[in-house]
Amino acid sequence: SSGTLIVDGNIASSSGVTIEEGALLKGSGTVSDVTVELGGILAGTLSGNILSGAGLVAPGNSPGITVWSQVDPLLELDWELEFTGLNPDYNPIPPADCVNDVVRITGAVPFLNPMTAANEINIYFRNMKEIAAGTVFTGGFHADLSDFYSDISGALFNYYLGSSYIGSSIGSAGEWFTVATVDDVAFGSGKIMQFTALGDYSGDVPEPSTLLLLLPFIGFGLKKWRGKKA
Repeated sequence: SSGTLIVDGNIASSSGVTIEEGALLKGSGTVSDVTVELGGILAGTLSGNILSGAGLVAPGNSPGITVWSQVDPLLELDWELEFTGLNPDYNPIPPADCVNDVVRITGAVPFLNPMTAANEINIYFRNMKEIAAGTVFTGGFHADLSDFYSDISGALFNYYLGSSYIGSSIGSAGEWFTVATVDDVAFGSGKIMQFTALGDYSGDVPEPSTLLLLLPFIGFGLKKWRGKKA
């Protein structure tokens, strides 16, 4: 509900949950459907059936894994995904130390609608000052049963190294990173996103205390609070 802050809470509900404008819901557990309204934020490792809405999803606990049967980004749902290292190992499931954020989707039709440039996927590379050309990162979205590249390739990708902005592109149509979906066995089967740096990038790394204050709000960029999609 509006103005509600739930931190590290275990949530269990057989009914739907709506995160209203101005609300941050961060927790773990299992629910049915979750709708993130414009100006609302879903964080943590909460999992459920269908995830939809017009707000911001910042999965994990810096970082972590959230699991859904299906995702519907039609109303311009946005994402904040954190990458902190290379060669992530997601076993056992869930792993004790998840290196990169993952939105795992288990349904045969992972996305009920494809993303467009109105869906922003904010990629934050943490705990590193430089990225060399050719560096490969895996994480972000994972689908157990199908290839979902066409569902995410039309989204607007914004890249950050620490708190420094690298650049933006629609899918792989840019000079920053190629975006692909590749075979993944970490969850037993399926496809996972892969990002390959096309250049050498450097940026600042905020102090941990600063990150705690900013997450997940810096990925929000305040654009939703200004009513961009109203």
